[in-house]
Amino acid sequence: MGFSVASVNGSANSYRPDGVDLETCSDTGCGYDVGWTAAGQWFRYTVNVASARTYTVSLRLAAPDALHIANAAGTNLSGAISIPATGSWQTWTTVTATVTLPAGLQTLTIDQDNGGWNIHDLTFS
Repeated sequence: MGFSVASVNGSANSYRPDGVDLETCSDTGCGYDVGWTAAGQWFRYTVNVASARTYTVSLRLAAPDALHIANAAGTNLSGAISIPATGSWQTWTTVTATVTLPAGLQTLTIDQDNGGWNIHDLTFS
């Protein structure tokens, strides 16, 4: 995982002192979530894609705003993914988007178009 975050976003730096704010999460099956997101920041993940096709990405999020998923070249794969208002930083919902991926090792980035959301999980199906 790679990331680009401001050195100080929020106050949850006890787990990681590098600016990635992790906090205890109240959602079922969640230990920690990433919070204190801000516009222009990103988180990068490496995934091994079994076969080339279109996948549904499910993201477990809290709070309102938008993000998108891009590939290593910076191409926006998902378009803007809207997050409905959930009412609090620990009231969770699942939103989905579709992305078309080639087979093999891929680097995907969650770009923070706007801050103001927490995330603890994303799955591909």
